[in-house]
Amino acid sequence: MAGTGDVWSTAADLARCTEAVHKGRILSEASHALLTKAHVPAQDGPDTGWMTSASYGYGVFLGTVAGTPAVYHTGDNPGYKAMNVWLPERAASIAIVANDDATKLEQVLEEVWCQAW
Repeated sequence: MAGTGDVWSTAADLARCTEAVHKGRILSEASHALLTKAHVPAQDGPDTGWMTSASYGYGVFLGTVAGTPAVYHTGDNPGYKAMNVWLPERAASIAIVANDDATKLEQVLEEVWCQAW
């Protein structure tokens, strides 16, 4: 079975790709601005208080992680889940992949966050 969104990747490569997108190595400045511009209010994104989703850009949620601005995308297929987070103020990327669709991605992100910062 294909991975989330039918993309096959490692967490490390997903994080590197995210960094390349947000540091201007893949998208033009204008395309990146459209990607990360709030187009509609978020309706189905994570909203735990610790992690929020205020709006949706082009394929990404715009919100916060621990009060820090964040751009992120979640995905799942039966048996798999993933979350890809870009933190513009830190110029940092976090990628989480799981082969268990019961995984609470926001909880894993909080654990990673607490270890990293």
